[in-house]
Amino acid sequence: MASYFFKSNARDDKKTVHPTQTLVRLQPEAPQGGDHMPGRTRKTSRQFEKDKAAFFNQCKAQHAVCWLCGMPIDYNAVKNTTDDSFNLDHMFPVSKHPELQFDPAGFKPSHTSCNRLRGNQDPPAPIGTLSRQWITTA
Repeated sequence: MASYFFKSNARDDKKTVHPTQTLVRLQPEAPQGGDHMPGRTRKTSRQFEKDKAAFFNQCKAQHAVCWLCGMPIDYNAVKNTTDDSFNLDHMFPVSKHPELQFDPAGFKPSHTSCNRLRGNQDPPAPIGTLSRQWITTA
């Protein structure tokens, strides 16, 4: 919500609006919650913060690996501080699918570096199920 104030061009200190006063718009207020980066309108909620914390605890308890590279994640490092630390990734990028941002079914564990390299690309396509076994193991 924008705020306004009156800037006086006259030299009077009266509280009434003078014809020589102009309406000046103040800077917009900073967004509440989420990222404060220009051009982004990400928002958060208490439930989303609870879901993120529960997901982190679940991944840490299961020693979940990065869903992008398959390597172990360092759950002892502070989140998002090192390349191997935990980073909550969304299966479908929030920039392309903002309606899925709060859906816990789309949360995936990843390394901070893997998530950064992926950017806002669509999820990697799996190979799928083979029609028959091609390799025999002895």
